[in-house]
Amino acid sequence: MLAKSALPSILWPPVPDPRAGHLFALQFQLQQSQWYSPGVLEGLQKKQLLEVLKHAIGSVPYYHQLFRSKGAGIDTDYLTLVQEQRHLDNRARAQR
Repeated sequence: MLAKSALPSILWPPVPDPRAGHLFALQFQLQQSQWYSPGVLEGLQKKQLLEVLKHAIGSVPYYHQLFRSKGAGIDTDYLTLVQEQRHLDNRARAQR
């Protein structure tokens, strides 16, 4: 069954409506990123984690107070250590 085009006069290829177009774009990005190296994926995950933490610090009083009371911003070295620990935990789990 063919997808229905958002433009009645264009049948093939069907033109998606804007909402479906966003989903197709996301699907394409995920298809491409499945081939990224582990290092590239970790870098992207770290950037995303930093953005989530920045948002939490700016939006959630608990996290704002927690980071302010530590007298520091987000420690990227700490995040690297957390990632390395996770990697070691995964390796240990795989050896069991």
